[in-house]
Amino acid sequence: MRKVSLAVLFAAVTLILTLTAYAAAAKSYQFTGTVKSVDGATFTVQKSATETWEFGTDASTKGTPKVGDKVTTADFHLASEEDDLLDLLADWVPDVDMRRRLLADNPQRLYGFPPIA
Repeated sequence: MRKVSLAVLFAAVTLILTLTAYAAAAKSYQFTGTVKSVDGATFTVQKSATETWEFGTDASTKGTPKVGDKVTTADFHLASEEDDLLDLLADWVPDVDMRRRLLADNPQRLYGFPPIA
């Protein structure tokens, strides 16, 4: 029984470390669009007919955006991309019951958490 618990704990730690490594990679999004509004330190850029993004300006912003300007924006995300990580977890552990056991039941049993209602 102890060997099984250690194996499960090792697998969970390995999974967490691997997901953390994937989360650390920076993702950048860049596109060119038209400035639709400017309000103080923020401006809105229309990327497509159905998508607009709002950005803030700071000391690193080149120039002052004006309504109607064509701008190229770059947005960098260093935080984890939850959707990507959850998709990756679903690929690695396709069985829903096994994911529940890994992510809910094991920590509950190992750390004495109360049962999930």
